[in-house]
Amino acid sequence: MTDFFSADHHFFHPNILRYCSRPFKNEQEMRNVIVKKHNEVVGPDDTTYFLGDVAMVGRHELSKLGPLLARMNGTKHLILGNHDEGRPFTYEKFGFTTVHTALQYNNDVILRHDPASCNVLPDKIWLVGHVH
Repeated sequence: MTDFFSADHHFFHPNILRYCSRPFKNEQEMRNVIVKKHNEVVGPDDTTYFLGDVAMVGRHELSKLGPLLARMNGTKHLILGNHDEGRPFTYEKFGFTTVHTALQYNNDVILRHDPASCNVLPDKIWLVGHVH
């Protein structure tokens, strides 16, 4: 059982290909490659912490996440990002075990999406996303 950390998947966000020069012909290909690569590393008994911006869909389209997350191995926890617009229980309904705005991972490590708050506790290690 291993813990993994990832951020800024931006599933269902076609413009992220251009914004971040992602090397895919379209968003669907990006989505499929990310899921494939995830499953090559993460096993069924492993845990992944998604450090925000998991998908770029409105609140009414979050159901798209269910089938996608079901294809991904392991237990999944979400640290909400600025593009994660749904309510926490909605994300849990579609496949995340827990949802947080920030999470103390252990005594020394804090998980958060946006690194702007890292100055608050400079003696901690911060794992963040947001900055592509």
